[in-house]
Amino acid sequence: MNRARVVIIADLVADRVEPTGCSTDLESVEASYLSEVRASLESSGFTTVVYHHPRQLVETSREHREDTVLSLWAGSESRNRKALVPSICETLGLCYVGADAYAQLLCADKAGASHFAHRHGWRTPESVVVETQHEVPLLDGVRPPLIVKPIREGGSIGILARNYCTSTESARALALELLQQHRQPVIAEEFIEGSEVSISLLGVGGDVQALGASRLEFNGSVTLPPGFIYGVEVKKAGALDRRWVPEQSVLNPELKARCMALFRSLSKIELLRVDGRIRDGEFVLLELTPDIHLGRRASFSQGLVSAGCAHEEWLAAAIVNARDAFRSGSARTR
Repeated sequence: MNRARVVIIADLVADRVEPTGCSTDLESVEASYLSEVRASLESSGFTTVVYHHPRQLVETSREHREDTVLSLWAGSESRNRKALVPSICETLGLCYVGADAYAQLLCADKAGASHFAHRHGWRTPESVVVETQHEVPLLDGVRPPLIVKPIREGGSIGILARNYCTSTESARALALELLQQHRQPVIAEEFIEGSEVSISLLGVGGDVQALGASRLEFNGSVTLPPGFIYGVEVKKAGALDRRWVPEQSVLNPELKARCMALFRSLSKIELLRVDGRIRDGEFVLLELTPDIHLGRRASFSQGLVSAGCAHEEWLAAAIVNARDAFRSGSARTR
């Protein structure tokens, strides 16, 4: 049996009851989620140790030369928080799962990720970035309806149903509010109607080993209401009827090829989620997410279910892939 050790970095919060748009800890780890990840790893023969801050990894790094680091850490405040754990691991010579600092920061910036994807041939929404209140008039350059959101947040932080703006005036007002509340630029995108689809990629060294997809089902239907936003109210409120259902049929040969090329271009990544919507039969890319939710009912896992990979199987494969690449030296940034 495999007895390799996995070091999990996770900033714990109490299980949420009623998160709001003002909540800033929506990417932090609930105890139930951490327990699920640990149980899945341990069922595959790994042992686990948990630290609640990257500082603890630095302080104990000599103990983990033969281990693999898995970061669930969200952090707060710093715009570099997604890059801290991979940067620490590379500095200290530790093996870690997932995207390197470059890919983490690229994907964390919604405008940067959109530009990167567009450059690689993906259809992306028209958008504009507003950095200060004096730039709010730039919103006039994108035709409503719009979705307005903080540029660097994940976990739907700052994104609610009201972020769907049917007029430039409402978009301006919301942009001013978000600028003040989140202290970072905002991005306003043309709103894409259509079914919500998440594409899951598992691989190593730029090579894809498994590729699948899932579609969001809301109130029993994959046809979403007009103006529907997959935001805080839907993601975090457990009472709402929503689930991700495996659906490989959305992956036509052209889309598969584009996914594999994108994965290859990011090099050190292992796990990647490509989120978007199907509009008039075409996939429109909305976000790139390397810091994925690892739960068995989450979109990433359900996507890989469509490709024939059980939850424990793909999670164990990600650990083994990272370790093999680290040992061979192929995990180094190219």
